[in-house]
Amino acid sequence: MVQHGGPQAKTGTTSILVNVIDSNDNKPEFVGGPTFEVSVVENTPPGTVIIKLEAHDADEGLNGQVSYSFAPSTRNSPAARVFSIRNDTGELSVKVCCLFILPM
Repeated sequence: MVQHGGPQAKTGTTSILVNVIDSNDNKPEFVGGPTFEVSVVENTPPGTVIIKLEAHDADEGLNGQVSYSFAPSTRNSPAARVFSIRNDTGELSVKVCCLFILPM
């Protein structure tokens, strides 16, 4: 959820779907469950990490490595203009300042 602290409070909500890709027998699972909720204030500086997602894969070696990315439905959404995810660490961060300028 994003909150605007001006005289007329505004909030906005968006869903971001993250894929953890796996092409072998054990499916990666997010630590802490499949759903997370974070709040972001309007003037959060670009580059600020708002959550670090973590998933584990029971496979060993290279097969146990996970890579994070936006699901296709998020990749093509306005949320992808506002947030980015590091494919190697799972860090979800803010790309732009002043979130209410962009239509969601």
